[in-house]
Amino acid sequence: MSWKLLKDYCEFLGFTVNSPREAIKRALSIAMISNGEIWLRTLMDRNLTVHVYDEAIAHKVSMGNEVYETIKDEYFPLLEQLYKKFKDELCLD
Repeated sequence: MSWKLLKDYCEFLGFTVNSPREAIKRALSIAMISNGEIWLRTLMDRNLTVHVYDEAIAHKVSMGNEVYETIKDEYFPLLEQLYKKFKDELCLD
């Protein structure tokens, strides 16, 4: 869902954004986010796991806590940074 927030914000600024990848790249170019490589990896992982029909992929996704650890250690901090960025720059309170 964070890519949709980025998309909406970029469109509010006047940019045209047609995909999650474009939203991430545009947000990176206007310094709304950093760590573009990790943001793009979140998108790839999301696309890989959202509709798991391949048994080998399903097994890899469910192996241990690998997915949980990646989300907790790499992706969640990105979301916290994004929240802070919007709160600090856009909130009036």
